[in-house]
Amino acid sequence: MSSRKEYIDQVKQKLDEWDTDIDQLEQRARDASNEAHQQWEVRSEELKQRRAEMRSRLEDLRHSADDAWHDIKKEMDHTWDSLSKSLKEIKGKLWP
Repeated sequence: MSSRKEYIDQVKQKLDEWDTDIDQLEQRARDASNEAHQQWEVRSEELKQRRAEMRSRLEDLRHSADDAWHDIKKEMDHTWDSLSKSLKEIKGKLWP
């Protein structure tokens, strides 16, 4: 099991990767067909909202009591899985 600091570092790294992925997808959407661009606009808001939620939970984790971090971690893991799945789904649907 990872330590709290290791987990925080891991989440921060993954969020940075997602930022890069989302930026790349936005660029591809600008160059894509009108339909793909419109679909991206709708779906990107969902991704950005989940990413913001993850960042908020990361801050909660940083400032939480030692005995509460496992509960926050469970919530973050759920959000993390959901965001990862959505990102893969969007990539597959818009740019197979």
